[in-house]
Amino acid sequence: MEVSIEEHVALEVLGIRIKGSVVTPDVIKKNPSIKFDKHPEQPEGISLLQHVKNLLSRCLAGNKLSQGAPADSDVVDEDLFLTPLIKAGKLKEAREKSEDHMDRFRVQSSIKYDLKSHSGYLTVDEANNANVFFWFFPAQESPQTASVILWANEASGYSCMRAVFLENGPFFLDEKLRLHERNHSWAKTHSMLYIDVPVGAGFSFTDKEEGYAKNKEDEAQELYEALKQFYTIFPEYHKRDLFIAGELLAVQHVPQMVEKIEAENEKNPEFQLNLKGIIFGSPIFDVAKQTSFGQYFYDMNLIEEDQLKTFQMEEDKMHGLIREKKYPEAEKIATSLVVYPRSLYETFTGLTSPYNILQSEEPRELERFSKFIDSRAMHKYLHVGLHNFTLVNFKVHDKFSHETMSYDGKMLENLLNKGKYRILIYSAQFDAVSIHTGVTKAVEELNWNGQEEFLDADRKVWKVGKDVAGYVKKAGVLTYVMVRNSGRYIMMDNPEWGHDLIEIFTSGKDF
Repeated sequence: MEVSIEEHVALEVLGIRIKGSVVTPDVIKKNPSIKFDKHPEQPEGISLLQHVKNLLSRCLAGNKLSQGAPADSDVVDEDLFLTPLIKAGKLKEAREKSEDHMDRFRVQSSIKYDLKSHSGYLTVDEANNANVFFWFFPAQESPQTASVILWANEASGYSCMRAVFLENGPFFLDEKLRLHERNHSWAKTHSMLYIDVPVGAGFSFTDKEEGYAKNKEDEAQELYEALKQFYTIFPEYHKRDLFIAGELLAVQHVPQMVEKIEAENEKNPEFQLNLKGIIFGSPIFDVAKQTSFGQYFYDMNLIEEDQLKTFQMEEDKMHGLIREKKYPEAEKIATSLVVYPRSLYETFTGLTSPYNILQSEEPRELERFSKFIDSRAMHKYLHVGLHNFTLVNFKVHDKFSHETMSYDGKMLENLLNKGKYRILIYSAQFDAVSIHTGVTKAVEELNWNGQEEFLDADRKVWKVGKDVAGYVKKAGVLTYVMVRNSGRYIMMDNPEWGHDLIEIFTSGKDF
């Protein structure tokens, strides 16, 4: 095994002896490519470099990680790579090692029971040491029969882990970074699986440039490989109903994931994934039809007529760039309108939250989450060693910008025409980015075999108790819901409604 100078230095610092001698700088200078057998304590299937990193983590954790939450010590456990255990047939060991225990790692929590979850790394490309991080919560009620919901990230390069804390996971954070049980959680009645793909998002990582996905096909391959390994460790969930859910731009990459699952199901009849449905929240699948930001803000009396004209001028520029296939330039305009700090939306309205026009600022929970998940306690709890958490990896995201702005909804139409899966699309009345009027228009103009039936369908009032929660149209496999009095994070604004929405859809009931 060839050992780099970096590894030699690390080994020397740790005083590790290989073949009976300590590596010194002199040895390195004389023979920088010297070869050694693997270290005696090096686990099977783990590279020497990774082993060194794991050992270093025990020395350096106190300096590398944030102080966001208390831990029993400055020591961080080494990364948990489950793929070598899977290959060795040590599935019970993989399962046991992936268990998360709040009490053991002293995560501050008011939750009175040992909330069960599993987490760790699954290697999806060994040649490039590309590893994806997953976090799994078995359903709290009827876990033996509950459906599995795979939560997808809102855009390539974005971590899906914030949904655990801000939306549909079993807990939320208070201002003191203390966990509390969420009263209305998807994880009560569904087993929730969060996987950060593509590599580079969240805790997922690779050592090489070649390890990063370059398109939606690569991303789908990563996800399928991770799912295959996950179901190998947890075979009892393999035959359960599977739903894939996600927000915003998830609608652009989930259909590719579905195609990958279908192709693999055909090739591997003994390993069928039981995909039943797909859920798209506040989706953007037709930029041309869904970017009339100025008109919506004007109709809501947030801007005046001159400001509306400024919005429309920028929107026209963006649409022109899309027609010219100048997608990165078009995306810059789109984000400058409503997303980036000091966006046109913020400049004209004074509002800084793109998630809900009724809120002056972004939810404080966003800042709490980012601080908490990168704390020492959570690194131990989630078995991620020293790998930093990246909420948004722009290096990864930029690789997909051309696909984001050119997406026209054709793959969504193909999904609808297949008629194999139940599809739920929901919009939020006060989302400032995925505007509900734009979503409605784009849904109505989808070219599929149920379009006429959908347009003719009656719009029903959906109630939760005595509250009017939203409005529903349904035809064939498609259900469209406009959720009232909510921003994009429905589970934050109206958690009971958000839970009812998913419970009705996944169970196949009528609204």
